[in-house]
Amino acid sequence: MSSKKGTSREGSSNSKAKAGDRSNKIANEGKKYVAKKIGLVEKKAGPMAYLQKGKTTGMYAIKDGKINDMYGGAASKATDDYLVETGQVKVGNYFKKEGGNFIRISKKEGEKLYAAGDPSISRSTLGNTKSKELKYGKSNSAMGSGDPSGIMTSTAISQPMHKRQQQIKAMTLAALSFVSPSPVSTLLRMGAMESYGKMGQAGYSQYLNKFYSNISGETSSYASKGTVNENTKDKEVASANITKTRTSGETTTGGDTRFKSLAAISTGGSGATDDDRGFLSKKGKVIKSKRITV
Repeated sequence: MSSKKGTSREGSSNSKAKAGDRSNKIANEGKKYVAKKIGLVEKKAGPMAYLQKGKTTGMYAIKDGKINDMYGGAASKATDDYLVETGQVKVGNYFKKEGGNFIRISKKEGEKLYAAGDPSISRSTLGNTKSKELKYGKSNSAMGSGDPSGIMTSTAISQPMHKRQQQIKAMTLAALSFVSPSPVSTLLRMGAMESYGKMGQAGYSQYLNKFYSNISGETSSYASKGTVNENTKDKEVASANITKTRTSGETTTGGDTRFKSLAAISTGGSGATDDDRGFLSKKGKVIKSKRITV
């Protein structure tokens, strides 16, 4: 009896391992697809910067001769395209941006304009927990966090995107410090000052070192925040916040809250690191302090 149980457990472990290997392969191929589609380039240090020689000092995207260093939105769109092409998600609705609104249009019109590369056209996707994991990793974190299991999370952000992220974090911490009691307020102000200090190239270089360490698994690893349910019903994930519909004329609020938060970080759709995202979202978190004698 024990032999059969052991065999069953081994078979289950092997199946999970194979599923994990397949997911990693899809994520790796997706990362390459996105980098090629948006023209992602690693900028290397020049020969005179001998301490950084051969190392990545920046990232930017270039398409049709135009440089884009706020490429979060382009990367997200390319990721969705890859997941659609590989059958991981289905296409939902099509939207056309008019001013600050996204107007839902017919599928026929949307497919035609999207295929033509109209930049004002976006579309939502229908997927499950597994497809969401392929995009945002097992950690369900944001773009550039370094989680190798996701396409967006394993795509590094640019220096301008990192600067915007640190600005948002610094302003948030500074604002919280004014309404928090001591010594928490002091810690929050220190955190704000630290974020301001990371806005330059030195802070960005630190981010890149951490990002590539995470990708290679040298300093940290990401664990799943829950059990993946392959049978989860398809859910629609909008690539923009929908405010109106042309067909009904009714105002609706929808879209994935993730895209709202990404838009708040930068117009390019960049995201914060996993630590940044978790700071305000974890309830009941106790911030400890200690007295330092100078």
